[in-house]
Amino acid sequence: MIVFSGCASKNDELYEAVLNQNMERVKSLIQAGADVNGAVYRGSSILHEAVTTGSLEIVKWLVKYGASLEGKNRYGLTPLLWGVYNGKTKGILPVLDFLIQSGSDLNAENKRGCNALALAVEENEREVVEFLLDQKMDVNAAGSGCEGKSPLSIAAYWGYQEIVRLLVERKADVNAKDRQGKSVLDWAKTEVTAKNQREMLYLSKETSQKEKIAEFLMLHGAKK
Repeated sequence: MIVFSGCASKNDELYEAVLNQNMERVKSLIQAGADVNGAVYRGSSILHEAVTTGSLEIVKWLVKYGASLEGKNRYGLTPLLWGVYNGKTKGILPVLDFLIQSGSDLNAENKRGCNALALAVEENEREVVEFLLDQKMDVNAAGSGCEGKSPLSIAAYWGYQEIVRLLVERKADVNAKDRQGKSVLDWAKTEVTAKNQREMLYLSKETSQKEKIAEFLMLHGAKK
């Protein structure tokens, strides 16, 4: 349980109540004037933090009282994108669905110009990828930036075999090329380099699948 010591503001108390998933306290603080759009932690809003708890009831209440669906945190992520990034959170899919049905921009992008689908692929969130495709996101579009890669190129590069299979099943272009002319198959054959400790965790777990991915892509029409 998160507890603030000393004299806390209503926003601090609301943040605490959200993290502790104390619905009654959330309601009373909002009704007492707590700012549902106040920044509370590293530039995140209350709604950003609520999304990461997976509490649909609290998310609904915040949106009902005017929480911004499009505000961005310091990473350039809207609450919807933040939920995608935290795709392993229990109960996240109903939260994402509610945000979309409430008007969240499904085509919002992060600072790198990557959309929700690209972010879900990068984070190896298969269930979230499938959910977003069910929302009619373009299987071949990763956003206006994202180094020009397609979602399939991203999955092939990181060695995410299950996501590669899913994207191909959903008719992803196995011969898509990025702005530098690099194909999906090229990315499947590109050695993964870790930029940080977090990326290093992926190397031992996923990159052993890359040879199998290249073979799979060729069986489905990818050209050398």
